[in-house]
Amino acid sequence: MFDIFIRPKPALLMITLKDNANIWYPSKLAKICKISFVYVSTLVIELEKSGLIVTEIKGKKRIVRLTEKGLKIASYLESLRIELETKPVMDLGTK
Repeated sequence: MFDIFIRPKPALLMITLKDNANIWYPSKLAKICKISFVYVSTLVIELEKSGLIVTEIKGKKRIVRLTEKGLKIASYLESLRIELETKPVMDLGTK
């Protein structure tokens, strides 16, 4: 159901970035999210332009992190995914 309302790959990337315990590189994001590296690179550019993520160069690696605004959006996306994936309880009505 989540796929109907939200583009799954960008949403999954944002939700994955919420995990602060890991250091995220575009190649690692591509592997974890099962998205091509080229698509992740394109998403990173767009999300950075939107102010949702920041990137930092460390040696040859580019580290990707959520901004405060990005963290808020990622939290909303995660909540929406959980809500949409929860099976509704059938209301049999009370008479």
